[in-house]
Amino acid sequence: MIKNYWQSNIPKTHQLIAIANNRILKIMKRVSDIREEIALLEKGEVPETMEGIPFGYVAKIINEAPKNEIAIHYGKESKTKLKFQNKEDKNACFNLIRSQLKGFNYKNKLPYMWEYAKGKIIAIFILTAIFLYSYCVAVEIEKGVKFELEGSKPGIGAIVLFFASFGSFNVFAGYLTLLTLLLLLLYNRLKQRSVLEYLIRN
Repeated sequence: MIKNYWQSNIPKTHQLIAIANNRILKIMKRVSDIREEIALLEKGEVPETMEGIPFGYVAKIINEAPKNEIAIHYGKESKTKLKFQNKEDKNACFNLIRSQLKGFNYKNKLPYMWEYAKGKIIAIFILTAIFLYSYCVAVEIEKGVKFELEGSKPGIGAIVLFFASFGSFNVFAGYLTLLTLLLLLLYNRLKQRSVLEYLIRN
């Protein structure tokens, strides 16, 4: 008999995930409290306590390497994630779903760098804009120019003046430090980029 359920000890996640009766089932309980559900699954029965997503509602499934997660897109815009204890359990579940789903196309692809790390790339652009502005203001302050904030909600201006008050050298040094940190985070993120597997409804 092919195993159709997987347990997890990860806190605040579904401790039991199963594939049965053309549904993706899950339940969040303590590991010690799911013995009854496991016993029913081993008999080929579906526990009433487990909520399920019918295969007919599924629009897309993504095997999210390198994470131990499977993303289930269903209905119009709903989404849930199945989190597994390890990669082997995740891949076993994905392959079982793939073997049972009808009317779906399988494909895999390496995500584009922008798609995979856009958050950190945007952060670098925002950081550069703020520090470039702060550096220019710091240089003017060192020349004797005075700046005053206007309005009750100064916003970005207050941030720029705060950084500029440290002087142009410190602004530049601070920018290089933060930029180096962000570039290292970006590099580590891109190193984790790996092929994603998709099941997409025809």
